[in-house]
Amino acid sequence: MRTAHSRLRPESERAADEGRRAAGLREHACAARERVHSGEADQSCGHVEAGGYEVAVRGEQLIAVEGGVDRTGGANAGDLIDDLIDEHRAVAEQRGVARAVDDNSDGRAGRRVETLLREGSVEAADDRPRAPRRPAGTLSVKSIAVLPFKDFGAVGDEERLGPGLADVLITRLSVLKGVSVRPTSAVLKFDGQDSVAAVRRLEVDAVLEGSIHRHDSRVRVTARLVAVNDRAMLWGAQFDEQPKDLFAIQDALSGQVAQALVSDLSDVEARMIAKRPTESIEAYQHYMKGRYFWNKRTTADAEKAIAHFEQAIARDPNYALAYSGLADCYALRTALPPGEAMPKAKAAALKALELDDTLAEAHASLALVKELYGFDYPGAEREFKRAIELNPSYALAHGWYAMHLTKSGRFDEGAEAARRAQELDPTSPSLHIYAAWNFYHSRQFDRSIEEVRRAVELDPNARTAYYIATYAYAAKGMYKEVIAEAEKAKSVSINHSDTLGVFGYVYAVAGRAGEARKILAELKELSGQGHVSPYHMAIIHAGLAETDPALNHLEQACRERVEALFFLKVDPAFDGLRDKPRFQELLKKLDLKP
Repeated sequence: MRTAHSRLRPESERAADEGRRAAGLREHACAARERVHSGEADQSCGHVEAGGYEVAVRGEQLIAVEGGVDRTGGANAGDLIDDLIDEHRAVAEQRGVARAVDDNSDGRAGRRVETLLREGSVEAADDRPRAPRRPAGTLSVKSIAVLPFKDFGAVGDEERLGPGLADVLITRLSVLKGVSVRPTSAVLKFDGQDSVAAVRRLEVDAVLEGSIHRHDSRVRVTARLVAVNDRAMLWGAQFDEQPKDLFAIQDALSGQVAQALVSDLSDVEARMIAKRPTESIEAYQHYMKGRYFWNKRTTADAEKAIAHFEQAIARDPNYALAYSGLADCYALRTALPPGEAMPKAKAAALKALELDDTLAEAHASLALVKELYGFDYPGAEREFKRAIELNPSYALAHGWYAMHLTKSGRFDEGAEAARRAQELDPTSPSLHIYAAWNFYHSRQFDRSIEEVRRAVELDPNARTAYYIATYAYAAKGMYKEVIAEAEKAKSVSINHSDTLGVFGYVYAVAGRAGEARKILAELKELSGQGHVSPYHMAIIHAGLAETDPALNHLEQACRERVEALFFLKVDPAFDGLRDKPRFQELLKKLDLKP
């Protein structure tokens, strides 16, 4: 066996050996990584056991054999553990391995196996010095992403604890002033992916990642905070508890990470981080399943989320977060008409705040209800500001606030709020859509189209983006492009009447009045089968320059509290009606002072 000071063989020989052995090593090396990560690996004799195999260095190859490995703790085994410590120093330090290896090494990186352990391939040796571990309280982290922890032992996606634990940590860490925490909706997109890809897209200074292992009656969580620029470990720890003590793991994990990020936590921050929203494990599990479905962002999944939030409330009637989840679902994703959904959203948000008035999500949901259904714009502004004060990292609250400012004609403030939302979540197509609406209503049509393109790059099925592009091209008189964008919207739309409304307006402004009237007739027929928004009728009549029918349908939309009236004060589609007394009166009813 080689010593720590022996030379490696020529690169060509090493590459040939690696190629011959790579396929066989992949499975066992990856297994070794996970066993070490979880703390199961037996490192006391300088070897790692994984799935019945012992992994060690023989000669200049990392190999996996079913026995016969030297157990004396020689230099090769030391090199292996040294490299594993570089990948999982938190585990190594807790098990007392780090010092022994440091004492036996020459201070230089031996054969590096991180890539093999991470991806199942072998990386050539190098002599680069390792990035030192930095002491807590000396970090310079302004932004962080909490990635879903890898969950081993879960049966099905709903049973996984990893995404739920990430959501809890994100919620707690978001109260930290001066540290931007990427939202759950952003990090879930990288669930199961390599952390390097997540870091590149999320644009953060550090990532918190880890794993969860379930063994018999124990749950073991290993976590580490890693700097993006040099991959140095900033903090790491391992927690081992019974499933009923999962809350204790959450408390310790969030508290220690917060202390690593901010050495001088305020009393308010410390209390909010330590606060447990429920003491019921069953209620918590239903809440996590509810958030799992909510973050899928579809109407069907929102119905599943509602069922789980209601189950959580049944097990703990004082669970404020579960009421907040209900409010989000009813305000944004339910299939119910606004007249049924919005009162439910309002009741759930008010109940959440009655139980805990520090929930940013509940304040933002209440603001949305006040805005879209109650037409209480001053009240909505207060709630948006309170939500952002409580959680400055809540990207969606910034995005919704941008829309609030836009509909009031405060375009520069709205653009700034949208920009801040995009900074907090660079991966969200919705936040680019909010910016596109802002630029469209401020008559900056080219910039609006630019934001639409960014949204579509992130989500080719973002139908609202195509709607905005349709309206923007129509305002520019580019009717060939208008039809093309309307066709794209039609291809991804799930609401036939919405699509008809867009096409009817397109045909109207393009001078194809006959086709526009056919769509008006079709919408009228559809209204006999179910609810059709009078706003669709109004915008088509406006495109046809038919003033009285357009105003009639707008007044009907006002009586139904249709949320599309939100932008009525600034919408270019209705510029031809602005000087009409009935239109001015309608703005007053909506408290949208001209």
